[in-house]
Amino acid sequence: MYDCVIHINKLAVIIKTKRMKISTLIIVFFSLIKFAHSQEIKYKAIFINQCTKEVSNEVFWWISDMNSNHYNQVDYNENTIALPTLGKYKIHFGNEQDSKLINIEKFGISKDTFYTNRITLANYVSNPPFSEYFDCDNLANGIIVDYFYNGDLRLKGKFLNGQPIDTLKKYFRNGKIKELYIPQKNKKQHITFFENGNIKADYNFKKKYKKEYYVSGEIEKTENWNRKFNTEKIEYYLNGQKKIVQNNTKQTEYFLNGNLKSQCTRKEVSKLKRIFSKYKNRWYEYQCHKFDSLGNKIAFIKFYGNNFSNWNIYPENLTEIKASQFSTIIIYENGKINKSVDFSTESQITIKENIIQELINLNDI
Repeated sequence: MYDCVIHINKLAVIIKTKRMKISTLIIVFFSLIKFAHSQEIKYKAIFINQCTKEVSNEVFWWISDMNSNHYNQVDYNENTIALPTLGKYKIHFGNEQDSKLINIEKFGISKDTFYTNRITLANYVSNPPFSEYFDCDNLANGIIVDYFYNGDLRLKGKFLNGQPIDTLKKYFRNGKIKELYIPQKNKKQHITFFENGNIKADYNFKKKYKKEYYVSGEIEKTENWNRKFNTEKIEYYLNGQKKIVQNNTKQTEYFLNGNLKSQCTRKEVSKLKRIFSKYKNRWYEYQCHKFDSLGNKIAFIKFYGNNFSNWNIYPENLTEIKASQFSTIIIYENGKINKSVDFSTESQITIKENIIQELINLNDI
């Protein structure tokens, strides 16, 4: 009897010990989960609609790090984005691609509050182009001031039926001017700025010119045009060396060392056919000579086309030219013709594809 009681007591102790171990394991398990969640890094953006004064969940936003990696997997239940590490990021949002530098210094959820824009610009697809400003849901009228959440100015302007009638000013979050738009017909001008205060671009519609600058203040591009939209463009390297010089009939590109990179001519073909046809699209013949950085000729190409990407009258790179647009490609080596393909007579597709790829590879060197 006594032995039986001892065995029962031992069994009870064993069971109690196992229960304590299980309880301890459960506590440790949930502690680990809690710790794991505490080590998560999340950012929560709260957007307040200036018109309704209510929280808005309709704002599209994302985050980028200092290496331009994007994080846009928003948890819409919490309106948060998970981040890999602590440190500096940029939050981007809104139709005007507003951004703000943020510094994530702690684990868990970091929060910021923003105002949505009170004044919004609506651009319509039309000919001629048309746009108008809205104050909340109504056409903008009178003097209107828009603010950031901290009370700093975002925008100030005077409007009539959705159109600015006096100088429109937009500001960065640091208080510096971001844009100036002068709408008066006799001096219409649009000037944008970098956050350091330097001019980014100057569009003068009255004098028919556009100038763009590097953030350090050096000129990057100039463009002039006339009533017939004949344009003259010059692009510069940061050191002031000309990069591209072009007009409606000729384009010349240079390497950074000043040597010639490419020279193209452009002329309209089938002009009489266009004049007497109901289809008024213009078609152009391009002839381009390509050189390496030492000045050696590496290729000649002839192709046909019209406008390319960004409505540029010359292709920004050779990949914009379709295979069907090429007429002739000649590859040079040591000053002599190495390969030549006439696309009007060559029937083998692989031969065409191969020389196009070789041309692209040469141009990328």
